[in-house]
Amino acid sequence: MDKYLYKLHIKGIQHIGIPTQKYQETLDFYRSLGFEIINQENYQGHRVAFLRIHNVMLEVYESETTADATGSIDHIALSVEKVDQLFRKMQGVYRLLSTEVEQLPYWKSGIRFFKVEGPNHEVIELCEIL
Repeated sequence: MDKYLYKLHIKGIQHIGIPTQKYQETLDFYRSLGFEIINQENYQGHRVAFLRIHNVMLEVYESETTADATGSIDHIALSVEKVDQLFRKMQGVYRLLSTEVEQLPYWKSGIRFFKVEGPNHEVIELCEIL
């Protein structure tokens, strides 16, 4: 079977699921980053919210059991512009995991990024492709 056959169907990330015991804190955190709640549900007595910013969608859902630590998904990377300005704006407001904007030689001209921690200890990478 052609290993690229699925490429015709896969269009990108649909959503990233974040289980939480800190539902409102998690919603507040992502809303402060600019995400908007586009749908809320109640599934088997647990609250579920879908949040979107541009083409990134998160599913935040209440769960009695959560890893409350970085798990098999190491981080969520969000595309950003003006990463240096964003880093300065977020200092003292969010829990930064990076002490400075880092750079790697990926893509044609490299990337610049830094990481913050969410309320469930999830790692969010804010990344600008140069």
